[in-house]
Amino acid sequence: MNSSRRTFLMRMLNGLGITAIAPIAYAAVSYIYPPLAGRKERAEQFITDNPDKLFRGKNYATIKLGDKDAILFKKQDNTFEAMSLQCTHAGCTLLWQEQDNQFHCRCHGGIFRRDGSVAAAPPTEPLARLTVRHVDGTITVIDKPI
Repeated sequence: MNSSRRTFLMRMLNGLGITAIAPIAYAAVSYIYPPLAGRKERAEQFITDNPDKLFRGKNYATIKLGDKDAILFKKQDNTFEAMSLQCTHAGCTLLWQEQDNQFHCRCHGGIFRRDGSVAAAPPTEPLARLTVRHVDGTITVIDKPI
């Protein structure tokens, strides 16, 4: 094989290799590093001015913050707290089991206590606690961890 043909084939193989590796490298870097610091996403909100209708005699209500699920608890001192219903292991939606006072993950069997702490693996991180404002009978939950 002459050198110009060999050079051409080597450049083609190098180009194909770079083309194949580039998307994998991009995905890896995107996974490892959070979004650029300058980019800000708008926080989703849930607002109600009728807590009685929302809770319907219970001390909790599941709510939507954009496309994410969360749970809002009414405490005995008439204050409120909210947590994400997204499992910290794989992002699956959790189920609140009132009788057990726990959150259960259907995907991999993880369990979280009422306060959001991990009760059973595989999750290692607690649930995200969300910002709640209660002013003049209006409750606002913001998808922004405390």
